[in-house]
Amino acid sequence: MKKTIKRLAAVLVLLSLVLCLAGCGALDKKREEHGVFAGETDHSTITFRGETYRSLGIEGSEHMFYKDYSSRVYITTPDVPVLLASSVGQYGMTDLETKFILLYREINAVYAREDIYEAALAETQMEDPYTCIRIQYLDGENSGKGWQYHTLDDEEEALVRRILAEKPLKEGDIKVYYGKSGTLLFESETGLYTDNSYEIVEFPEGGIAIRDCNYYDNGDAEYYIAKGEDAEQLAALLKKYPG
Repeated sequence: MKKTIKRLAAVLVLLSLVLCLAGCGALDKKREEHGVFAGETDHSTITFRGETYRSLGIEGSEHMFYKDYSSRVYITTPDVPVLLASSVGQYGMTDLETKFILLYREINAVYAREDIYEAALAETQMEDPYTCIRIQYLDGENSGKGWQYHTLDDEEEALVRRILAEKPLKEGDIKVYYGKSGTLLFESETGLYTDNSYEIVEFPEGGIAIRDCNYYDNGDAEYYIAKGEDAEQLAALLKKYPG
């Protein structure tokens, strides 16, 4: 690989000049997407945008691919020039707050930024790391701000967990048509884990429930029916933050 890189060195110089003539923005973007491993064979840490990231010793999963993971990264060994990173680097994504780097393809690994590494590592050992619940909603009548998120306070979170503690009904046991709904996001404190399998649903003929739509794990969707005062409070929450 080293020989190949050396042979391309002259070409990279020319490419650099072309990019500069075309505008420095393109080269800056490539730098923004480029990170390096600790060494040629040492993949335990990554340096990215001046920050150090450490491997959590786990592979990525569906509960880590959250909405914020939209920025591309290319991680290479230290001797690879920035212009070659997208061709030979390990491809991955990072979140908007750049707290985590998820690599996949040849290397499947998750890295946490140094300042939250210990907290994230502890979450990988938890049976239930989901300590925060948020509801997803549009700002007003889709004002152009896109999706917004309200973090449930202690009382609202207790309400949701109380309803989910009841025995659910299977989809085939109730009428599944419903009107308003709102997605609930269960997250770990650092944001490493996210589960969006639940949503609040309101039935046209009356009644409200929390729907578990994780078909792959549970087969048919399950409905946790809210009753009495809990139903009133859940309806108020949905009305305040409609999805």
